[in-house]
Amino acid sequence: MKKQTFKEKFPHLMKYWDYEKNNELGIYPEKVTCGTRKKAWFINEEGFRVERAIKQIKNEIRFFNNKLIVNEYSKEKLDFFKQKNNPNINLNTLTTCSQQKVIWTCPNNHNFIKNVHRFSDPTGTSCPECRKLGLKQKYNTNNNYLGNVRDSKLFKEYSKNNTKPASEVALGTGKYKVLWTCPICSNDYKASPWQRSNRKTGCPKCTSMKSQSRNEIRIYSELSSLFNNVCHNYKINGYKYDIYIKDINLIIEYDGSKWHSTKKQIERDLKKNKIAVNNNFNILRVREFGLEKINKDDIILKSKINNIKYEKIQILILKLILNYISENFKFNFYSYIDNFLNKNKFINIKDYNKKINEGYIENNLTKNRMFKQYNEEKTGLNPTSIANNSDIKVWWKCNKGKDHSWKERPANRNNPSSGCPFCSNKRISITNRLDKIHPNSINLWSDKNVNKPKNYTYRNGKDKIIWNCSSCNNEFTKTIAKMDDSKGYCPHCKKKHFL
Repeated sequence: MKKQTFKEKFPHLMKYWDYEKNNELGIYPEKVTCGTRKKAWFINEEGFRVERAIKQIKNEIRFFNNKLIVNEYSKEKLDFFKQKNNPNINLNTLTTCSQQKVIWTCPNNHNFIKNVHRFSDPTGTSCPECRKLGLKQKYNTNNNYLGNVRDSKLFKEYSKNNTKPASEVALGTGKYKVLWTCPICSNDYKASPWQRSNRKTGCPKCTSMKSQSRNEIRIYSELSSLFNNVCHNYKINGYKYDIYIKDINLIIEYDGSKWHSTKKQIERDLKKNKIAVNNNFNILRVREFGLEKINKDDIILKSKINNIKYEKIQILILKLILNYISENFKFNFYSYIDNFLNKNKFINIKDYNKKINEGYIENNLTKNRMFKQYNEEKTGLNPTSIANNSDIKVWWKCNKGKDHSWKERPANRNNPSSGCPFCSNKRISITNRLDKIHPNSINLWSDKNVNKPKNYTYRNGKDKIIWNCSSCNNEFTKTIAKMDDSKGYCPHCKKKHFL
């Protein structure tokens, strides 16, 4: 099949084609195809040019950034532009996101070069020469300060306990720290405005919770029920260790393959091992598939976690840890393993759920397409502690039936085709059961069938069912879906049984 050229597919967009620039690049509308990754220039009636990848164009060209600096800048900010220094530039045609380089002049008569896009930033008017000489810049606007509407998120989190008002706090400063109120835990913490605006830092308490994996929390919650003194995030010489069992003087570290595979992190882990050994602690590391041993006693998982269910891998990890403790510290865990782990159960679910609920994930379940159907009561987990694309199965509930409750991964629920399995007749419920929708099916049902009407939905089209006609007493074979469509039509006597 011949590929369409740009001119053939988008004849209505040819009025925007910039022949001058595109001819220089050797791009012609009658030759270039729509699937190419080449970029072309387009110009509108007002003379604004934009560059777009031809492959990404869909029926229209958006000239989205037409804000002129003449209309957007204040008088003081426009005074930075001097026509003498920029003879070939027309001030009236410059837009706020233009990449055009301009010579700007500050109130202290220092010239500096910046493109218009950078100059449009809140701190764009900052002169580099003034900063070197330590001069105070005469021009200051609210754009450089926290009270600016553009940074409404930071303004909302600015604590009321601060003595300095938000209008006096410079966004780019790192000289002093101010108080911020965390929107999650509502506690105040200290951070400089530069850290918040440039580094995008947040509450240290809530961000540290994000680093705790589910497997680590499961190990801690189960071991805390087996031993008397178990500490979480235990500190030695300023370094945090995942779990510390005081009863046997053992530190347990859980290393995920994503975070412990880099050279920097391996060096850090080796340093932590040294510190623990020098302070007379025993240390055991459980390392995920793909990581190598950095200690003799390290436990390496033999399969990827993504390929195994979370509960199964957690049980496997616990068994490996308990085997190590029983061999080296002479403890017996046979009753716990037989009564719980071998039956795919856990002894301390409450503490596990409590710890999980303390965490916070930015892209959490509240952003899921089907969040309204999430059953928090049955799952026992706060939606903010579950990732939107998580592979852990949680409970969902549909309002169209009392028994419309099922387990499903949040990642699958984001799919537009994902719906209630009971409403779509994939699973059996009171609302779609054959004997409830068509009570006559019980009388027509043959004893030769293995299952009964209550074991099928009224739209089942896979299984062929044997029916006994109540009118002519003849047997016939049809799927349930065909019986439902034909209203229980008997091929022998032509009678309809389903009304």
